[in-house]
Amino acid sequence: MKSNRQSSCIHPIITGLLLGLISVTFAEAASADYELIDLGNFEPSAINNIFQIAGSAPIDLHTVGAAVWKEGSVTFLDPLTFGGQAVSINDLSQVLGVSENQTILWDATTRKVLNPLPLSTGTVPGALNNAGVAVGGSDFFPGRDLPDMLAVRWNGTEPESLGTLGPSDPPYSDAIDINDLGQIVGTSQDKGGHSKIFVYSDGGMIELENPEGVFESFAEGINNSGDVIGRGVSSTDSSRHSFLWQAGTAIPIGDPLVVRTNVFDINNVGQVVGGYSTPEGTSGAFLWENGELFDLNQFISEDSPLQLNVASGINDFGAIIGFGQYGNSTSSTRYWLLMPISDSPEPPTENPGEPGSGGPVVPEPSSLILLGSGLLSLAGIKRRSS
Repeated sequence: MKSNRQSSCIHPIITGLLLGLISVTFAEAASADYELIDLGNFEPSAINNIFQIAGSAPIDLHTVGAAVWKEGSVTFLDPLTFGGQAVSINDLSQVLGVSENQTILWDATTRKVLNPLPLSTGTVPGALNNAGVAVGGSDFFPGRDLPDMLAVRWNGTEPESLGTLGPSDPPYSDAIDINDLGQIVGTSQDKGGHSKIFVYSDGGMIELENPEGVFESFAEGINNSGDVIGRGVSSTDSSRHSFLWQAGTAIPIGDPLVVRTNVFDINNVGQVVGGYSTPEGTSGAFLWENGELFDLNQFISEDSPLQLNVASGINDFGAIIGFGQYGNSTSSTRYWLLMPISDSPEPPTENPGEPGSGGPVVPEPSSLILLGSGLLSLAGIKRRSS
C-alpha cells in the first residue's frame, strides 16, 4: 500500500504562479456521498483496503508515536517511550514505518528492524506491498565520495541496492512505492544531475520520459496496472504540475485552469488524489478520475466548518485521507477521513492480525485540538525536496 512518508513536508497552503486566469471550474459532483470523519490529532499516512490507517499520534507534548487508527481507536505500535511514524500499511495489517530512527516492519507478532546498506548512516521507509516486500532509501553522510541516498528493496531485513539512473555527483536514488507485482517506482538523478522518475522491474531500472517542457520529475506512486503518478518541473519558469504515466505516456492531471496540482496517491481503480491551488491563491483537496478533477469540498456538507486542503491517500474502495483547517486559520490543522456511503462495502469484521503490542488502544478524541503542527513532524525522515 502506498506510503505517504512525504506527509511531514506537505504544507496546508499550496502556492502556485499566477497565470493571469480569473476563475477555475471543476467537475460537479452528482451527490454528496461521503461521510466526513474527524481524525482528531491522529496524522494519517496511508490507508489499506480493510480501512486501517497508518500514521502517528501524540504521546506527549514533545513526542509522536507510530500508530494505527481503526474504527475510532488508535493503537501505538511501540512502547510509548519511542517516537516514530507509521508510513505504509498493507491488507495483511503489516505496517512499515520509523521508530527510534530505525526503519521497522511490524506485524501481528513481530517487530523487525530493516538494516541499512554498508557504510550507510540510516534508512528511510518508503512503502510496503501485499507480499510484505518493503522499499525505501539508505542514507549516507554527505561527502567522503559516498552516495547521497540509494534506493533499496529489503529481502527480509537485508537491503538490496537498486542502483541509479546515471553517475551523478553524488549518486542519488530513492524508492517511493511498490505494487503487488513487485514493480518499484522512485526518483533518481541522471548523469546530468537532474531528478527523473524510474520504474524498477525484473532487475532493471527504466527512466520514464518527461513530458514536453519538463526538465525534472519526482515520483509519488504506482498501482497494480503499472500506472505511475508524479510531479514535473517546467524548464521555462520552474512551475510544477502533476502527471499520470500510462504505458510510458504522460497525461496531465488537473483542470487546465489550475495553476498547480500536487498528487500524492493512486489506487488500483486509477483514482488519483492530491491538492490544488488556483490563480486567486485558494487551495483544496481533489479527486481525479476519468480525466476530470473534483474538488472534494463539494462532497461534504456546506455547513461543515472544515476546509479540505490536501488529500494524501486513497484505498481501492475510494476512502480518502488528508488534512485541512477550520475557517481561514492556518494554525488549526485537522486530519480527516472521507468514507464513501453509497455502494460501498462494510469494512471486514476480521483480518489476519492487528499490528503492534507495545502500547495501549486509545479512544480517538475527535474533539481534541492539535498540539501544534511542529509536534507532528519527524526530523529523522529525510526526502529530497520536490
